[in-house]
Amino acid sequence: MAVHVSQNPQKCFSELTPSYTLREEARKAFLKAPMFQKFDPAVLDAYVEYGLYEDKNTGEVHLKCNPAWEASGFAEVRSMNEGWELLPTLDDKVGLRWIMGGREDASDL
Repeated sequence: MAVHVSQNPQKCFSELTPSYTLREEARKAFLKAPMFQKFDPAVLDAYVEYGLYEDKNTGEVHLKCNPAWEASGFAEVRSMNEGWELLPTLDDKVGLRWIMGGREDASDL
């Protein structure tokens, strides 16, 4: 997911709690960060749905990705290019989801 933001991604993700009681609690926490406030509501819903997993023992939801790793994906543009270049090496069984902006000026928001 590529989003042009003025806020430092490392700061944004370092402030996230790694676990939440409910997905809605996580959504509210994400919306406190200016970066997530710029997300289209449907994109934020997808992030909450697919970026968290539920611990069957505790019922809590946790971030799937370490916040520091998540931040590096936003901060390190090369990683996006490397990921794109390596797509042909993925097993066909790996499911991918693309999030693309519907506005030409999306990167300026």
